[in-house]
Amino acid sequence: MTAVALAWPTVLWPHAAAGQVAFSIAQVVVVGLSWAAVRGRTGRLRVVHGCIAAALTSWLAGDALFALWVEPTSTSVVSASDVLWVLGYPLLGVALVSMLRLWSPGRLREAALDGLALTTVFATLTWQYLVVPLLAASDGVGVALVNSFYPVGDVVLFAVGAVLLFAHGVDRGLKVLVVVALSGTLAGDLAVTLLQYHLPDFDTDRLSAVLLVSGAFFVCAQHHPAAARDAIAAAATPRLHPVRVLFLGVALCALPVLLVTEPRGSRYVVLGVMLALSGIVLTRFLIVVRQQEQARLALEFAADHDDLTGLLNREAAHRLVRQRLDRGEGVRVHFLDLDDFKQVNDTFSHAAGDHVLVEVAARLERSVRAGDVLCRLGGDEFVVVTGETSESAALAERLERAIREPVAFCGAELGVGVSIGVASSAGRRRTLEELVKEADAGMYREKRRRKDQTTRGPDVARATSW
Repeated sequence: MTAVALAWPTVLWPHAAAGQVAFSIAQVVVVGLSWAAVRGRTGRLRVVHGCIAAALTSWLAGDALFALWVEPTSTSVVSASDVLWVLGYPLLGVALVSMLRLWSPGRLREAALDGLALTTVFATLTWQYLVVPLLAASDGVGVALVNSFYPVGDVVLFAVGAVLLFAHGVDRGLKVLVVVALSGTLAGDLAVTLLQYHLPDFDTDRLSAVLLVSGAFFVCAQHHPAAARDAIAAAATPRLHPVRVLFLGVALCALPVLLVTEPRGSRYVVLGVMLALSGIVLTRFLIVVRQQEQARLALEFAADHDDLTGLLNREAAHRLVRQRLDRGEGVRVHFLDLDDFKQVNDTFSHAAGDHVLVEVAARLERSVRAGDVLCRLGGDEFVVVTGETSESAALAERLERAIREPVAFCGAELGVGVSIGVASSAGRRRTLEELVKEADAGMYREKRRRKDQTTRGPDVARATSW
């Protein structure tokens, strides 16, 4: 608010002593507050805040040096202040790139492509309507080169700002402050450049207030609570917002219009940029399509698999076995129930129980053959469905032997047993429900046979729907 209040005299009386003094005071206040935000910062945070403060200081030093310089009579004269003014662009660019890497790590690919698409259009327009006229109007190569640095710096800031606008993970309030500051900086720079050559009678010093207020917004961003954190928690899974699609559409439409309006000699340049832009947009939408495909596959996998062990779940196994029965194939159902699993949970925690289930599932996967159906019904119950084979007894022994091996957990060895019931469809047509019920009953007979009078659990068979 102080910067805004002190900037108004510059807009109304840019060359009055009072306006210049107020403007200088506001600049010093803004730069001082910017450096105050650097204090106490360490690591990458210090790089972000330090580069912002250095950029604002560079612009302040350029203004101070220019005020001491003999006022040039032509805008084509290059002064030592230009070095300081131009230096602010890369410093600010480094700050913003560091900000993105700090607060949106690993989530910049889509934002970078969208920002690159918009920057391609902005850079083309800047070249056609700013750089080319500047080169034509400048006196000498050195003047032309220095004057070209300003629009190039604006392109760099626009690129980083576009990526920041689309980036996920950056605090919304912090993002708004930085985007507003960048927008003001770009608007002020472009207005000064355009007015110097298209309205030479306009006093561009009046626009210095815009740049001052933009610097104040950078300082507000530095003092935002989110700017003091080393990292910002990742937001929800990013979605392709309709505004982003609109921006990409505008980017695609802008260059064809420019192609029609430009002289023939410039059309080849615009055509080349159009091809590059088309490649960027196609790459962006290819990424979206691949992400949707990956999401679909992940949902399909989650629908058919147990989330803890990764084995098939009840519904998926039910569907596969029923298909075999419908084709008239013989099947053999092995119903497995872990012994002493509740004791593991009660003694070592549920984390230990989950670890045992994951390890048992891995051992079962190594023990079954290709084509067998292995699933976790839930809890500590598993089912293995094989074809009719003479190796059924050997398979049951192999499964039992694999499960009874101790499981290492946090320096302890956890032991569980297993009871297995088997049911076969050989010799008669049977439904899946009948096979599972018979295997379940066989499993409980085996469990009762092994238990003594102190063993836990009910001494009755139960019906199971699977």
